[in-house]
Amino acid sequence: MTLDPRPAGLEDLWFQLADFLRPRHFSQVAVSHLTMLRWLVRQGPITVSEAARRADVSASAITQAAKRLEGMGFLARRRSQQDQRLVFLEVTAAGRSQVDAVRARQAGRLQQLLSDLTSEEIAAMAEIMTKLIQAAQRQKESLTHD
Repeated sequence: MTLDPRPAGLEDLWFQLADFLRPRHFSQVAVSHLTMLRWLVRQGPITVSEAARRADVSASAITQAAKRLEGMGFLARRRSQQDQRLVFLEVTAAGRSQVDAVRARQAGRLQQLLSDLTSEEIAAMAEIMTKLIQAAQRQKESLTHD
């Protein structure tokens, strides 16, 4: 396979790979809802307002998603005992199991893809991906400080 060195060619390849690994292939839960569950698994309970800030959506959008996930048994909403205006979102055991199952299926698919690569190619890819993630984080930080 010959790679198109232009950014548009790389962009297409990136999206093809991302689509192959996208969680929608492994779960009935919407991708945006799985993303929220993953935050909560990684970082623990957060407030609705903090979730809205991180997702760059309205608090009402987060509340709607939380209601759906709560209805599925994947998320619990709890009011702060110190400040009743604050609502915390927390993953349930079922939500954690859903995230773990999706991650396992994604890891399996990724392993299949990587099995065709040499250890040197995998190491080079990991180095490039690390640099891309670092650059993305810097850009994200500069956007939030502007």
